[in-house]
Amino acid sequence: MIVGSFSVTLLSCLLALPFALGASIFVVEVAPGFGSRVFRPLTEVLVGIPSVVFGLVGLGVVVPWMRGLVGGTGYGILSASIVLAVMILPTVTSLSTDALAAVPNSYRDGSYGLGCTRWQTVVGVVLPSALPDIMTAVIMGMSRAFGEALAVQMIIGNAPQMPAGLFTPASTLTSVLTMGMGNEAMGTVANDVLWALAMVLLAMSLVFILIVLVIGFSGFFLLVFLVILVVFILFFSFRAFRSSRLFSFEVDLFRKNESRHHSNDHGHADQECQ
Repeated sequence: MIVGSFSVTLLSCLLALPFALGASIFVVEVAPGFGSRVFRPLTEVLVGIPSVVFGLVGLGVVVPWMRGLVGGTGYGILSASIVLAVMILPTVTSLSTDALAAVPNSYRDGSYGLGCTRWQTVVGVVLPSALPDIMTAVIMGMSRAFGEALAVQMIIGNAPQMPAGLFTPASTLTSVLTMGMGNEAMGTVANDVLWALAMVLLAMSLVFILIVLVIGFSGFFLLVFLVILVVFILFFSFRAFRSSRLFSFEVDLFRKNESRHHSNDHGHADQECQ
């Protein structure tokens, strides 16, 4: 599950980053008028599309295409990564556009004054200056991909196994949680396992936020984040401890009731014999 989650997240970011970066350069450096009036509003509209729509599109388009291309069922890590790449593309594009637009024009003017072309300016001046913010955009996209549940559940195949390749069905932390949380009774071992998986998912999300804060060198927000992290760890630790104690109590109560029933049955049997 953890391997499936990281595989889908990293592959989706690798697929989405070139398109997002190219679209950002087009909006800011090539056609700023068309980009600000038409392209960017259309990109931001994609953010509001529900994940179930992307999942249905993946079922109707990506899965049959992968089935005809490589055979098998069509479900797998690559299919889920393609759908997730389309989902995180607007987020990464929007944040990368803001990063490139935040570079001062004086940097560009200085590069042009030295005789550099537009693409030399973009590659040698604009992109290095905006690199920390672009990294933040990538981390935010990874966080979105890592926490996505419904679309991944519809595409990845939900097979409880170690993925043998990009074309074999697998499972992620979110898909296992969404399928199992409503089907397990509170206090059982399976329910405690699901809560532990939820804690792992929360910890990874907080790690992504920590990386963003470290990139931004924000000391105050980093301190607030660490306090929130400690609170969540204590809460989930207490929750897991309470669930284990409740489960042990229920097991002891069940055993006492069973022994009481057995003793009553033996007493009735002795009275009948007498």
